[in-house]
Amino acid sequence: MATEWQPEAPPMSRLFVHTAELAQWVHCEEQPAAPVRYRLLGQLAEITTTGESIELHIRDLPEFGNAGQEGIRAVVGSRVYESRFVENAGVDKEIARAGCALSVCLGVVLQRDGTRILEVFDVQVLKRREIERLRYFICSSLGSELIRS
Repeated sequence: MATEWQPEAPPMSRLFVHTAELAQWVHCEEQPAAPVRYRLLGQLAEITTTGESIELHIRDLPEFGNAGQEGIRAVVGSRVYESRFVENAGVDKEIARAGCALSVCLGVVLQRDGTRILEVFDVQVLKRREIERLRYFICSSLGSELIRS
């Protein structure tokens, strides 16, 4: 008896503006079966290089409150790091530096020892106007519903 082919579950996506909520979601026991990508709007606190790994420390944007929070750390692959933090030097694109507002696409990676870490898939520097538009959207009923879902 042949079984029907069922497509894989599409990757899910969630938007976060508070790093504490993202950290809580990532480390909860019940992770969805489908791959999840997270979009975080945050402020780059620092870039840490230890051996072969590069980490971004990201905090909440002051525009969305909780600026004093600890934040999250996420590992950046060398290809993403070079394309977003190094290669664009001298080009019209803005390089992410400490204090910049960022839109970061993240995923959860399960380590061999069972721990979960965040990996950066993409980074974009946000301009002041983009932050204002995002704040306006998030304060709207549709935006606040998106953040809560």
